[in-house]
Amino acid sequence: MSELIKSKRIMVNGDVAIKPYLYVRNKMLHVRYTSDKCVALTESEETELYRRLTEHPEKKQEILAEFWSMTANMIERPVYDGIQMADKIMDEKRQSNGQ
Repeated sequence: MSELIKSKRIMVNGDVAIKPYLYVRNKMLHVRYTSDKCVALTESEETELYRRLTEHPEKKQEILAEFWSMTANMIERPVYDGIQMADKIMDEKRQSNGQ
């Protein structure tokens, strides 16, 4: 298991990253493996999402779950590996900043 934690992420079927989430509870160290997927939002969807989250911060998970089911289930909308997309965006930003 330590090799899995060291790797920071595990590729499953070449397209989904599984990452370890470590936490301490009740005097025990836990590791939970989570998958990170994402969908790209349009500008209007992002604006609407942030508007709703600002108006009802207490319903954050319900609002996000509703947007996820609405966007991720659309056939024409690809679901990405969230970790891979985040890495790609960070690499592009580093290159544009000349790092």
